[in-house]
Amino acid sequence: MTSLHADYGDGLHETATEDQQVIRTTSFNYDSIDEANGWHEPGEAPMPDSVSFSDMSACFILVLEWMLKGKTLQIVGGRCAALAAYLDPVNSNRFGTDLTSIAKSAGCSRAALSASLIEFRDAVSIHLSNGKNSEARASYRQTQIRAMEAGRHSSFSRKDLRHKKPA
Repeated sequence: MTSLHADYGDGLHETATEDQQVIRTTSFNYDSIDEANGWHEPGEAPMPDSVSFSDMSACFILVLEWMLKGKTLQIVGGRCAALAAYLDPVNSNRFGTDLTSIAKSAGCSRAALSASLIEFRDAVSIHLSNGKNSEARASYRQTQIRAMEAGRHSSFSRKDLRHKKPA
């Protein structure tokens, strides 16, 4: 949609143009979704659409601190690219949209970059994911620990990843 044209409407509904055609638009009651999801109680004032500068700064600092945990500046950049691709893969694809290509550019393993993203998601409680949930990760972790203890872990036999740095 590009612009509103009330003069083309029927006086009751807003219209807009899309692909050079006048179309009818509808307004959506987002507050009802917030209430249904328990984000605020019925009749309670909805959360503001903006946050204070200090809150935004605190959030930004959390992101920067996580990124700067990388051991090298190259890995810090890899963390940045991985987070951007995770949050917006369509517009943040300069270094790739998959962790494998980003990790290759950053000089670390895909698994290390993925683990660092999971750490960040868990730390800031981001629950958007198309990956495994935390219970599955805990189960897989225990399986890996048992494999290490039994001497059957893949790291004992794979030599192709020894040059990779941890993220």
